[in-house]
Amino acid sequence: MTDHNAYADQMKAKIDEWAAEIDKLQAKSAEVQVGAKAEYDKQIAALKTRQAEAEANWKKMQTASAASWADMRAAFETSYKAFADAASSAVKRF
Repeated sequence: MTDHNAYADQMKAKIDEWAAEIDKLQAKSAEVQVGAKAEYDKQIAALKTRQAEAEANWKKMQTASAASWADMRAAFETSYKAFADAASSAVKRF
C-alpha cells in the first residue's frame, strides 16, 4: 500500500468516526423539546453538508495523479478540518 493510500484510508476512518457522532446527534435530536429540536436539526444538516464536502474531496484525493495529489490532499484537509471542527463543536454544545 502506498503512503497515499494509507493516508486516504486513515482519513476515511476519521470521516466515518465523525459520521457516527452525527448519527448520535440525530438520535438525541428526537428526544429534545421542540424549540431545541429545530437547532439540532439545523446543525445536523450543516454537518452533513460538510461531511459530503469532505467525502467528495477524499474521493478526488484517492484518484488523483501523483502530480496533483498534494493539491487534492490540501483541498481534502481544508474540508475535513471544517467538518471535524463543526462536528466537535456540535457534540460539545449538545
